[in-house]
Amino acid sequence: MLNRINTPQTVAEAIADYEAKLSAWTATTVDGELPEDTPEDKAAWTAEMHLVGLPCHSFEEVTAKVEYLFYTPTVAAEGARDTAQTTGFHAFLGSLIGIEGAGE
Repeated sequence: MLNRINTPQTVAEAIADYEAKLSAWTATTVDGELPEDTPEDKAAWTAEMHLVGLPCHSFEEVTAKVEYLFYTPTVAAEGARDTAQTTGFHAFLGSLIGIEGAGE
């Protein structure tokens, strides 16, 4: 379970947090390669999984999450979409109906 003190609680916050952490990780690129298993890599992955599984509590949050994941043409959104369709599939589906921790 994630530490809730500094964890984004809304979809908009989770998107912003994920994009910031992904940007921080991509800034560590060396010779065109992203280093793996670094604090930045782990922070980006944690933020991505949090976004994918964050429970939605309104139709507006469902809409915001789906629009971001499936209709935003950015590398960040595409990465999160891939996770929502694979590793985080059950968490993503559960999140759309407000269930936290589905598929864990």
